[in-house]
Amino acid sequence: MASSDVDFMEAPVKHVISVKKERAKFGGAVFLPDGELLVSDKDNCRLLLFADDFFYQQEFKLPDKPYDITIGSDQKIYVTMFKNKLLKCEIDGDDLNILQTYDAPAGTYYLDAFNDQLVACCSGAFKILDSDGKEVQSFKRSGFETPMAVSTKQKRFYHKTDNSEVIGRKLSDGNEVFNFKDDSLSSVSGIALDCQDNVYATGFSSKNLVQISKNRRKHRVLVEKFNKVTKPAKFKLPDAPYDITIGSNQKIYVLMFKNKLLKCEIDGDDFNILETYDVANGTVSIQTYNDQLVTCCSEAVKILDLEGKEVQSFKKSNCKSELVVSTKLKRFYLITDHGEVSGRKLSDGNEVFNFANPALTSISSIALDRNDNVYATSYDSKKLFQISKNRRKHRVLLEKFEKVNKPDTIVFHPSKDMFIIFASEDFDVYQF
Repeated sequence: MASSDVDFMEAPVKHVISVKKERAKFGGAVFLPDGELLVSDKDNCRLLLFADDFFYQQEFKLPDKPYDITIGSDQKIYVTMFKNKLLKCEIDGDDLNILQTYDAPAGTYYLDAFNDQLVACCSGAFKILDSDGKEVQSFKRSGFETPMAVSTKQKRFYHKTDNSEVIGRKLSDGNEVFNFKDDSLSSVSGIALDCQDNVYATGFSSKNLVQISKNRRKHRVLVEKFNKVTKPAKFKLPDAPYDITIGSNQKIYVLMFKNKLLKCEIDGDDFNILETYDVANGTVSIQTYNDQLVTCCSEAVKILDLEGKEVQSFKKSNCKSELVVSTKLKRFYLITDHGEVSGRKLSDGNEVFNFANPALTSISSIALDRNDNVYATSYDSKKLFQISKNRRKHRVLLEKFEKVNKPDTIVFHPSKDMFIIFASEDFDVYQF
């Protein structure tokens, strides 16, 4: 059935996929003619390209921070930039070519295309520009910057107001011809149109998606809440963190660059650093054991109390290693220089478990499940090994990972038969 035959005001909606790109701050987005999705990442001065199945393909670096993005009638890509610049670009194979750089009106953030022109939201005005960035027409406005959507068929553009209204205006003179406001929609953060010119608005505070018919006679909350998208919070730290664990006192312990250990807690929207301790040189891994902390340092495994003071130390010869602890078995596991998984008693550091396999090379991470079976990921062979706690049985649990290319870390859920494989910017979730 053609999309024009579907009544979008009546059709049900279902979630298909969630996409996460680590360390990205998504801004504007546009579908390219071949169905690929191009998204601006303003914190990292780049555009991100996703395939038509939404799997990440590649990035295109930009000279500064991008805000919004659209496709003109000339099939060129137009990007609004930090410091009032407008880029005209095209994708040629694996390259993004910047064809022209124009000076844009002050405060130009949001952008959409209309025939051979561009409609921009600027400081104090909506402006219509030609394809070379020159102003053709201007309509005064008030309030903060606003996302926009343009209907070529109706010859109007839509935007939000500071009062959570969705406004439609004629492109010929800027006069208002559409106004929608409802208690279900608060702090409008995004606006879009479907092929039938129904209007869609997301609420930042209400965390929902409202669908409004083009004549305003019908509307509905299309999505009560999103599957993954919320209002994310970030907690800033004073330096680069290595590892993290939860102590028996329910405090968060974070190993930091320059041999520091932070004792922290989350209080509502705040991340409070309660204490900062000095730790041994080269401490890169930390785990909890009853009322103590087990750390892996350059030349030893050290047991600390919850105030960061050393209680016991076991010498080791291998380099810095990830560490996991079994409270039931009273032992810790680490990775040796020879590519072995070594298990040692927490009482005296003596080895009681050793596993090696030719297919398990360049071990990147180890973990334990609730039954104390051991898991190890291979950075080179990209396999996941499962080893019974007595070493009598083992198997290659995964020959390859779904999305992760170079596995860095494996983490098991504390109460579910579920684990996560992390890489630098991706992770895969698996369940038994």
